[in-house]
Amino acid sequence: MDQIDKAAGQLKALLAKSPNNATYNNDLGFIWADKGLNLAEAEKLIRKAIAETGASVRSARWPRTKNASYIDSLGWVLHKQGKNAEAKKYLLAAVKEKDGQNVEIYDHLAEVHLALGETKEALAVWKKGVAVAGPGKRDQKRKAEVLRKMRAATKERRKATTTKVTKDE
Repeated sequence: MDQIDKAAGQLKALLAKSPNNATYNNDLGFIWADKGLNLAEAEKLIRKAIAETGASVRSARWPRTKNASYIDSLGWVLHKQGKNAEAKKYLLAAVKEKDGQNVEIYDHLAEVHLALGETKEALAVWKKGVAVAGPGKRDQKRKAEVLRKMRAATKERRKATTTKVTKDE
């Protein structure tokens, strides 16, 4: 319902009682990251959530058996900080997981591709996201957003191609 302050307040209260709870750490970190708030602290919370699951972001076996949404959160907060090359690594790992193949995580990966100037790759990833969107209200809302982004990116790509051809002539 987009009540960020209220949600953050509730999660802070929960963290005061259970500071090592991975879900609370990830959720607060993600909420802040998604809104571009407290990004350094959000990254710390998300990394703590990942550590609480027993994973290490440097571990050779990570993230094979870990929660893809936490890996997505880390990629998303890195993207919000402008660290797109690093973010891409985590988001690519997240979508390899079965629970990471959802429209939101694909959207995040596509946004990183776009930020890196990889429009063709972004469009391909968004297409995958649209294909896996579920029938629920949240997925359908995200799917509609993704379709708008795809149209805009396609239009920009055509414009850039036309401009390049004109300059080359």
